[in-house]
Amino acid sequence: MTKAGTRRTGSDQLSTSRSTWLGAIFGFWIAAAAITGFLHGIELLVARYGFGRLVWFSREFAWMSPIAYALVMAPAAVVLAALSVTLQRTWALAFSAAAFATIGVFGLLLPYSQISRLSSLILALGVAVVLARSVHAQPRLWLRRSRVVSLVCLAAIVVIAPGQRILAAVRESRALSRLPVTASSATSATNVLVIILDTVRAASMGLYSSADSTTPRLDEWSRSGTVFDWAFSPAPWTLPSHGSMFTGAWAGGQSGDWERPLDRTLPTLAERFRDRGFLTAGFVANMHYTAWDSGLPRGFGHYEDYVVNWGQLVRSSSYTQTALYAELRDARSLGGIARAFLNPNLSIDPKHRFEPKRGKAVTDAFLEWQAANRTRPFFAFLNYFDAHQPYYAPPEFRHFSGTGGLSSYRAAIAFLDAEIDRVLVALRERGVLDQTLVIVASDHGELFAFKGMNGHAHNLYVNTIRVPLFIRLPGRVPEGVRVTQPASLRDLAATIMDLAAPDAPPLPGSSLATIWTGAGLPSPVLAEVTRAKNIESHYPTSRGDMQTLFDDRWQLIRNGDDRLEFYDYRADTLQERDLAVSDSASALLASMRQRLQALLHERR
Repeated sequence: MTKAGTRRTGSDQLSTSRSTWLGAIFGFWIAAAAITGFLHGIELLVARYGFGRLVWFSREFAWMSPIAYALVMAPAAVVLAALSVTLQRTWALAFSAAAFATIGVFGLLLPYSQISRLSSLILALGVAVVLARSVHAQPRLWLRRSRVVSLVCLAAIVVIAPGQRILAAVRESRALSRLPVTASSATSATNVLVIILDTVRAASMGLYSSADSTTPRLDEWSRSGTVFDWAFSPAPWTLPSHGSMFTGAWAGGQSGDWERPLDRTLPTLAERFRDRGFLTAGFVANMHYTAWDSGLPRGFGHYEDYVVNWGQLVRSSSYTQTALYAELRDARSLGGIARAFLNPNLSIDPKHRFEPKRGKAVTDAFLEWQAANRTRPFFAFLNYFDAHQPYYAPPEFRHFSGTGGLSSYRAAIAFLDAEIDRVLVALRERGVLDQTLVIVASDHGELFAFKGMNGHAHNLYVNTIRVPLFIRLPGRVPEGVRVTQPASLRDLAATIMDLAAPDAPPLPGSSLATIWTGAGLPSPVLAEVTRAKNIESHYPTSRGDMQTLFDDRWQLIRNGDDRLEFYDYRADTLQERDLAVSDSASALLASMRQRLQALLHERR
């Protein structure tokens, strides 16, 4: 009797006006979405700054995430609003609050694969039941609370969204005002432009292969500088490769790895040039390993990574990062939608999906920034991502042949060739190109059905780490020269300091200018990769850390299980003959192995 009386009293406590019930559901909806979004943001901040982990989310998640969760909850809000307005019963209001709580708590637990989906759902339902009982007992109190919370959260979003941009502009302005005024910051000083073509291997560039006509414009530009025919990345994937190029450390001597960003231990190129009064800016399209959380932006006064648009906003919740959402988004029929729901896949790739940034956007952003910043020399870094899977090129470039994605890959490289040309032509027209040190390179290559492997990151074969390298600076870098000896991109930091800031504190490594000046020797060509988790067993990194060493002719690979591979990489370009099992190469292999061990010991 008491319980029944409570229910009747509870329902009588709310007006019978439809607007009251609609307002109640709206308040619960917005409050639940905003609280979920803000809590998700706190989780990410704790992971990034508390545990030093990569988080793979836009810096704008502080306001994007609450809106994304509101969109996820919107269908439920429509149904629950209709139910509450029709019935006008306290239990309907309590049920609505419980539904929003279930969606929110379950969403917060989704990224944690260690917790089973069933356990997450049970926990979410437990929180929902507790909330529903309280709402049913005190509907007016919870209505007031939801209104206050929703209004405060909406106000916070309205403030945070533009506020982040304003704060970033203020920080950039203050950093600019603190730049030292030195002789090296005069407009006559040498600018630096580092262009990294993410995932572009040398073998698929016309600059290196007569079989490919992917880089006609870079072929022309190459006559005004020096091309390295056998340049190798210090790692087969992005973060340690960039970390090595930025600091001069070996890939195994810097902190950037699968889940860890580059830390503050080692000075970077951007810091060196910032301290000389240069304007420093980065424009990147690889949000997995060059964005704000990677540690690479250190020293840059201006840095552009994630796009701010509708697509990125929608991706800013755990639900829209699931495989189920991707299947629904890509479904082209009602049958496809039904199949996705019949077997829902709620797994989330730890490296979150992001809204793509195309090469044109990177070029436009840099050229716009450079045009507005002409009072000082600049150090700029551009990362293009179009030649990374799934490979992108506008229709006019899609005329290449090849199987297994190779045609799309070649088209993407041709597109990037056009973007490089657009950058260099614009700088020439502005009269600054010939006082700019231009470096065009890649962070690693790519495999296509090679020894049962595709992609990169998990092996050290030539096509995974042999990359393009073009250097241009009239008067300091020889024109029309092809360097045939092997070179490591680990030496880029020292090379840039030598050519553009020779009087500044150096960075580790040897300047590649020693090749044409004869003043020394470049670094040994060493590449490394650490063991990867949850990788199929036929990929070498599944078995442990790997290293490879090159000389003028030979490549030695030491796999994670200590198995050795030995190739004559210049003669056997497809690496079909492993000479590690050949008695005729045993002395050479032993010598290379001894050198590798000595080099690793020296690095440690």
